[in-house]
Amino acid sequence: MYIVVGDKEIARKIARIYSNCVFVGKDTDDLKDINVIEGDPLEIIPKLDLSSAKVVLASDESTNSKIAEFLKSKGVDVVEVNVERVCDLYRKLRIDRASNGTGVRRKYLETVVGKSLSGVPLRRMDMGDECAVVSVFRGGKLLRPHPELILKEGDTLGILCGEEIRQARNPFDNILRILRGYRDEDIITESRMLSERFESNIITLKLVSGNAGIVKDLTKLDEADLVVTSAIKKKDNLIEELSKVHPTVVARGKREYKKILAVVNSSDPFKIISLSKVFARAFDYVKLLLLEKEQLVYASKVIETSVDVSVTEGNPFVEFVREFKRRYDLLIISLKNDVGNIDEDIIWKVIVDMDTSVLLV
Repeated sequence: MYIVVGDKEIARKIARIYSNCVFVGKDTDDLKDINVIEGDPLEIIPKLDLSSAKVVLASDESTNSKIAEFLKSKGVDVVEVNVERVCDLYRKLRIDRASNGTGVRRKYLETVVGKSLSGVPLRRMDMGDECAVVSVFRGGKLLRPHPELILKEGDTLGILCGEEIRQARNPFDNILRILRGYRDEDIITESRMLSERFESNIITLKLVSGNAGIVKDLTKLDEADLVVTSAIKKKDNLIEELSKVHPTVVARGKREYKKILAVVNSSDPFKIISLSKVFARAFDYVKLLLLEKEQLVYASKVIETSVDVSVTEGNPFVEFVREFKRRYDLLIISLKNDVGNIDEDIIWKVIVDMDTSVLLV
């Protein structure tokens, strides 16, 4: 994959020979035949996995130097070209993987409550986005921290800080919306609503019709936590590939999810159950439908009051159809579909033809 930063003419020249080309920049309106990621290159490039990419820096000197500095800090070779020599040079580009690393950084610390916080409920403590109180020690006893716990002078608070704390509070830091030339307005409307609800950034990819293969590389975006796009046909290969990597919303232009149905039709139920909890915190109502009684073990820790948990008693497929007819705004379901006897064609009919948005995991 070739990534061109800044110069649209260079992107056009490369795209004439290699269809696997992406332009990164703010001005993309007249690029109708090239895949683009719209936005500030300084924000987008650090989020890309460049393991299979060849990067052409062809923006202004300031942007080039800042991106080059980032790539060099990651041990990546940097090549800067001009438009006259690009056709000779881009074939020689070799960029290694640029990664933020895989190590999980955590920090645990303890602090003693003083007089100023005595009598204050735990919820009043501002711990920031990446820290949370995980334990409270009082008189030699361990107390479970909860928002209404009244602190006392001398309490010892165990505080855990790390990226996973922030993700638990706001799991969708970045939303990747993929415009395919089909229901684009629905994608834009729904991704904007989700961005506002989860306080997420939006990255926009305009995909050239018939060139879906490039998305396989772009799904490696390190920080694309949620994808919003459209499904053009049943068993859409793009949708299948995306949902293997990221939770993927097939949008219908919803401005609100008043009713959400989560169906646990996978032998790996954790993702569906976790997402039902996430959406229950952000929206009004989630119905969690378990297709087997054994799944109750996994759902036992669902304590959100806006999650209504139920188990099918008879035929799971029949009960799913009956429940779905109650007109939900969003359906959370898995394409893995290896639990229950839900007809795969019915799932795809919902994805492609129905008015309900679908979140695939």
